[in-house]
Amino acid sequence: MKTDDEDIANEILNLLHVENILVETEDTTQGEEFYNTSKNISGEMSMQLKPWNSNNNKLMKKIGESDKANTKNVLQYLEQSGILTKRH
Repeated sequence: MKTDDEDIANEILNLLHVENILVETEDTTQGEEFYNTSKNISGEMSMQLKPWNSNNNKLMKKIGESDKANTKNVLQYLEQSGILTKRH
């Protein structure tokens, strides 16, 4: 039985699980554009991309309160993944 591409794409969306996405942007404007666009795209797919965090305070002010990450959890993830080394 052959399944068309749309059926396969829908099945992938139903099964997709993404734990974390790390993105680097050039500036606050690009970061805000990425945030807004990705929220719109994920919303169209009935998905929620969150929690969000940034080292840019201006960008964090533009992120909805319900979308913001718990900073402690973010640091733990970065340390566990080897992206950030533990400080002693």
